[in-house]
Amino acid sequence: MKKLNKLLSILLVFTFVSVFSQDNKKIYTDLVEIKDLIYDDVEAAEKKLVQMKSLVDRSKSDTISGLYYRTLYNLYTNQLNNDKALEAINTSIEFYKKAKYAKGTALSIMNKGNIYLKKAEHKKAAENYFEALKIAEKNNLRKEIGLLNKNIGTLFFNQNKNEEALLYAKKALKIFTEIDNKKEIAGILINIANVYYAKYDSKNSIEYSKRALKLSEELKDSVNMAKLYNNLGAVLYEEKIDTVKALQYLLKSLELKKALGIEDELIFANTNVATMYANRGEYDEAKKYLDIAFEMAKKFGHREELKEIYSVYSIIYYGKKDFKKAVDNERLYGKYKDSILNEENSKIVEEINTKYKTAEKDNEIITQKSKIFKRNVAVFSLLGLLLLGLVYYKNYQNRQKIKLQKEILHQQDLATKAVMNAEDNERKRMATHLHDGIGQLLSAVNMNVSVLDEMRDNDEGYSKILGKTKDILNEAITDVRSLSHQIMPNMLIKNSLSNALRELIEKSNSPKLNITLYMEGLNDAIDQNIQIVLYRTIQECINNTIKHAEASHINISIIQDREKITTHISDNGKGFDIFKMNSKNEGLGLENIRSRIDILKGNFDVKSKEGEGTSIKVEIPLT
Repeated sequence: MKKLNKLLSILLVFTFVSVFSQDNKKIYTDLVEIKDLIYDDVEAAEKKLVQMKSLVDRSKSDTISGLYYRTLYNLYTNQLNNDKALEAINTSIEFYKKAKYAKGTALSIMNKGNIYLKKAEHKKAAENYFEALKIAEKNNLRKEIGLLNKNIGTLFFNQNKNEEALLYAKKALKIFTEIDNKKEIAGILINIANVYYAKYDSKNSIEYSKRALKLSEELKDSVNMAKLYNNLGAVLYEEKIDTVKALQYLLKSLELKKALGIEDELIFANTNVATMYANRGEYDEAKKYLDIAFEMAKKFGHREELKEIYSVYSIIYYGKKDFKKAVDNERLYGKYKDSILNEENSKIVEEINTKYKTAEKDNEIITQKSKIFKRNVAVFSLLGLLLLGLVYYKNYQNRQKIKLQKEILHQQDLATKAVMNAEDNERKRMATHLHDGIGQLLSAVNMNVSVLDEMRDNDEGYSKILGKTKDILNEAITDVRSLSHQIMPNMLIKNSLSNALRELIEKSNSPKLNITLYMEGLNDAIDQNIQIVLYRTIQECINNTIKHAEASHINISIIQDREKITTHISDNGKGFDIFKMNSKNEGLGLENIRSRIDILKGNFDVKSKEGEGTSIKVEIPLT
């Protein structure tokens, strides 16, 4: 009987733990849903958070409590209540640290930095961003590292340090591209467009904005679309490209932000519309929008926005001939600008950035010293074993065999590369001969035929035959040029790899297929074998996508550092079963490229699944 009671007790505890665990999962899921609800129905979200407080407390989970207070932070931020938001995020950080949950800690510290950025307290914003970045890098949290680089870029942008802002923004873009996070790619493209706008580079600003808008419309991301309508409106107006369209964009942005309930950005949106009307001389209409922005900014202490608002008020009152108010507002603008961009504050941000970079170098030195120490331990251990001398002769023989095998492999490698060079030289010779030799001969014949055609206009039969001959010659010329480009692209022979790739992408783009190319650090002076293999790989992948994948997008990134070149090629096509392809002996083009990459000691990885697109990664070492 006692054994039975004990067994029942164990079963009861086990059942309780299981139910408790399920309850925690549900709480966690509900909190995530509430976070999304905040932007749709803030009152409903607030009511649900109040109801869930007791459940969160009973869960006794620090991770869940951390998420609860971070969700509360989102609510207060949307309500523009910075003081309560700061209190909530500090509590979230405490719980996440107790739980030793690195990702949650990094995100909440980043959110704290966001509050200080809105309050124009740049020193505190920088301290929090770099603290969070250190945690994210230590734990290799790629998305969070990208987000923090994005926010640090925004901080420098607000300090009017556009080059630093662009540097951090492009770091973020590289990370988001590597992890293929389209939503974040669109967001960082917006930031880059803003920096170019501040640098008076309207061409790049419009280009990046349109790329971001296309991606946001594809994702149906209304939040980013609202930002982009605003940005495009500002650029179109500033550059006097289309002032009517500019105002339409700004009003569209404002309406979209109202519909989304993004209170935090309504100040900025109303200010922009007011600025537009003020510059058009419609001062009463401008003041109507600016008064709304002023009340919101003043209520919630947004100093950065207040600075801009005073500047626009000054324009309005000058236009209305009320010079006293115009001067008063100009002074207020100067006062806020000086307090935000004072020299000490700017230096502090630079100092924090320098400390972070110094800490990075110190960590590298420590890591290097650790490696040297471990290597020395290994060397001395090996020497100790060798001193025993028990198996010296046998080890010597084995080493000699290994050395011989390596030499054989080295010679084979040299021979294979020699064959590759010979093949490529022959291709180059053939391509030049086809294009410059046979191609020119055919063109000369075509010209002569044209002359004959003009001489015999009266003979209809002769002209008909001659016309057919010209058509055949033109087709032959086109085929010869196409063949010469396939054997060895003319741009690669006469110019550079980067230009050859741009030409390839331009020719391959169509209304049905959009191909994006991102290159970073690519050196056109690299070994020609590597250039040819990279070009052929990308060409083969594009051809395969066009023929088989039914894709609308191909994203290509090529990143070179001191050690290697990494190429990512991904599409949103129908994908394929890799095992079926291999079993049917299909994909010979890719297998030929794989062989060439193997010769260059590179890595070639293909990932695909039916209905989910294809992703290809190529790594080629430079040494």
